[in-house]
Amino acid sequence: MSSFTLLQAAIELPGAAAAYHSDDMMDVDAHMENLDEVTASVATGFRIWADRLRAEYPIHEDVVERLEEMYSSLAKIGAQAQEVSEVFKARHEKDIARRVTPRVGERKWNVQ
Repeated sequence: MSSFTLLQAAIELPGAAAAYHSDDMMDVDAHMENLDEVTASVATGFRIWADRLRAEYPIHEDVVERLEEMYSSLAKIGAQAQEVSEVFKARHEKDIARRVTPRVGERKWNVQ
């Protein structure tokens, strides 16, 4: 039996999350902006697999339809992921503003 490549890819995600590190909160901000792309990629993977199964395998249409429902559900999570980014920006608005448009000598506050 061959390995299930979708599962192999998914298994890497928890490890990537556990290994996540950034010394710069502006990177964290940018990563938050990309959360919807993460969910979109997962959703697209299910859609592509469903299309391939339909086109190349003797599979019952009900099975493919359920996979397409999974795709639709995952695609909706992208909107929630975008909300996470919006909440991050709203809750850290002042921090981001200081970083994007620092005052003269801002670093002298030496906030650690």
